[in-house]
Amino acid sequence: MLLAGTFYAGEFINVCLEHGVGITKTRDEWLAHFRDHGVPSGSIGCLFRFNPVNGTPSGDNGGYTDNDVTAHRYALIESDLLPLDLQLAVIAQLPLPISALMFSGEKSYHALVRVDASDAMEYRRDVGKMLALLRPLGFDPSTGNPSRMSRLPGAMRGEGQQRLVYLNPEATGETPIFGTQK
Repeated sequence: MLLAGTFYAGEFINVCLEHGVGITKTRDEWLAHFRDHGVPSGSIGCLFRFNPVNGTPSGDNGGYTDNDVTAHRYALIESDLLPLDLQLAVIAQLPLPISALMFSGEKSYHALVRVDASDAMEYRRDVGKMLALLRPLGFDPSTGNPSRMSRLPGAMRGEGQQRLVYLNPEATGETPIFGTQK
């Protein structure tokens, strides 16, 4: 449900089961894989890049970089400092367009915030402003790059399961933080 609701047909998604490069397929190829085999789990659970990539990584050892992102659609907010129940309470009160909320399988919730930035510069500006405002609330200020990864629901991470808690594919980038609708 998460990939179907947050990516478009033909977009490339990078998924990692171990530290390293991972595997890249189109959204529909991943949906077929999950239908036939389930969501894979590795030593780190399962991570995915929440913004689509170009399918041709330009980083060292074949890794993806921020330059390989094809749409600056989402930003990630998370906190490893706040207790789980407080994380949910704070996220629910934020005036942000939350597209998805996932439980990491351990100590945090990952919220995908709809940004819809037109380019990398606008993404850095808007996401930097958002993270600066959230830092005093205990949110991690280092989650601001567009090629960052989040937890893919359905995978096991140790004894905990990564889960989708909330999904709103209709969320838009219209907020007091981001200005007018993009």
